[in-house]
Amino acid sequence: LVGLGGVLVYRHYDTNKRVIRYEQETALIREAQARQEKDMEAARAVQQTLLSPTLRFPECETCVHWMTADQTGGDWYAGHFDRKNKIAYLFLGDVTGHGFASALVTGLAHGAVTSVFKMYENESGSAPDEMLLRIARAVNHVVFESASRSVRAMSMICIALNSQTGELHLLNCGHPQVYRITEDHIEALVSSGPLLGFHDDPEMVVKRHTLSHGDRLFLYTDGVIENGRSAGKGISFAKLRKVLRQPEKTVDLIHNELIQMLKSTWQGAPVEDDTTFIVMQWQASRPRAAPTGQHAGGTGFSVPVQ
Repeated sequence: LVGLGGVLVYRHYDTNKRVIRYEQETALIREAQARQEKDMEAARAVQQTLLSPTLRFPECETCVHWMTADQTGGDWYAGHFDRKNKIAYLFLGDVTGHGFASALVTGLAHGAVTSVFKMYENESGSAPDEMLLRIARAVNHVVFESASRSVRAMSMICIALNSQTGELHLLNCGHPQVYRITEDHIEALVSSGPLLGFHDDPEMVVKRHTLSHGDRLFLYTDGVIENGRSAGKGISFAKLRKVLRQPEKTVDLIHNELIQMLKSTWQGAPVEDDTTFIVMQWQASRPRAAPTGQHAGGTGFSVPVQ
């Protein structure tokens, strides 16, 4: 009996040690998770500061919707207006994958674009096609350098629109096509090029188009089409065209209808990829109200307010 009692005491002592060790390890894991969550929140806050909630260009009305699959993502956009030459620049990029690592690459892309505009801000004679090439090469350089370590690439659409004449310069770096919506039809502005980050000096070609008063442009990342497909709830191009081909409705209304279509179609399906779309209308002589603001919620934001 004495021996049995000793065994029971030992087992009780050993069990207590295991419980204490488990509780200590659990506490450490929770602390690490809390720190990681805090870091991710900080990273998301930084990423959102790089993404302007409004894209304001003279003679244009522009709405954007941005949503990430995780707290941070690989979709990125930027706008810049050259007041001297009356050129509206618009960029939309998509880094492969999503999450924190992809978000870091979008930060590099943002810095590259900002640096190029700062470098050439005093040049009055910079042609828009030259600026697009400079910017694309700068972004390619930073993505190429980071991709050599993280195995990531980036697709990007680069647009330069003359707000006075409607002349449009378009550079496509492996991105889904831009759609032009007129009063009676929708067409893809077909343009192609290599993804950024695969080669140190890829060949790029800028194409030219001319918009008519009231024409709209639709830019998007592939999450718009790809999300929901695994659950049989993907968005078809036919559904997209049905919403986009409503010239009687404002860009604001089209923007909101697109968001509602995505939500209703994807209901219950996992959002596996970042999602961004931009609707832009050139209306040279029509007075417009200023964008109505920012809507934040979930893992993205939209402009204007829904």
